[in-house]
Amino acid sequence: MIDDKERQSIIREHGLILESYLEGIAAKDYIEKYDLLYFDELTETGLHTLLVKKYADPDERQNSAPDIATILMFLKNHPNFTCHGYIVTPGRCDCRVSVEGVRGENCSPEDIGDFASVFKRADEFTVNTDDDGINCYCWYD
Repeated sequence: MIDDKERQSIIREHGLILESYLEGIAAKDYIEKYDLLYFDELTETGLHTLLVKKYADPDERQNSAPDIATILMFLKNHPNFTCHGYIVTPGRCDCRVSVEGVRGENCSPEDIGDFASVFKRADEFTVNTDDDGINCYCWYD
């Protein structure tokens, strides 16, 4: 049985639960309509905790994304990266945690090479620079 309050608490402790998904749509309204809640900036520790508590399945994958176990290993090896995705609430029969992608800040050449190796087939894949350094982002539809 999923304790959704505890699951959300873990995500809030180690990342962000998005208060709105689309501009003008509050998260609570989105949950009521779709039983989905989006998260961002979830750390390796947070994802690991979700797996240990059995709130996430290591074999779960968002369409063509790597499975959660692979994403966890990547985050473990690259602590400047976090993951983002959504949770399906227990109101639906397919209650789960899905990771849609990762984001990294201040990436080294090694980070970029590993990022490209693991996530190059993402629907969105970017490596860019700003005043803070090189950043990586990917998202799977």
